[in-house]
Amino acid sequence: MVTQVESRDMEKEKVLARVLSSSSTVDYVDTRGRVPRRTRAAGAGRTDHGPYDDSCVGLDAVESGPRLWDGTRELSRDEIETGDSRYWALRVGSRHEYAFRVPGFLGPDEHGWTQRVAERIKVIDEMPPGGHRSRGADEVDFTDGPAAGAVA
Repeated sequence: MVTQVESRDMEKEKVLARVLSSSSTVDYVDTRGRVPRRTRAAGAGRTDHGPYDDSCVGLDAVESGPRLWDGTRELSRDEIETGDSRYWALRVGSRHEYAFRVPGFLGPDEHGWTQRVAERIKVIDEMPPGGHRSRGADEVDFTDGPAAGAVA
């Protein structure tokens, strides 16, 4: 079952969420287990790539920044409530900052990643299989994509 939502308090609700932005890359946040986890499914086109793409990593924190988008347009500077950040929350219209640690040579290495503005959040029952986690060219309408209007 898939449920589209506007926001989720990930401390109170133990769910698996699929966070979609204008990019073909998709972030998954899973708080159902003992340790919260994040998977960044790297997509095609003009999207940044990180060393832990397509890997499930333990999540130390997620912060939902101020809303920058109202569902149809970017908000002007005057409309943005700069102090409106929330920890362990996912919200449509916000950029999410993910903090995580991975094994390093001398102990855990701390890392962070900031996602593009979330355009949709879907609560899902299970993680899609590998190769089906990011968004295809037919699913993404973004002008900075693979070739701006060309079929990828």
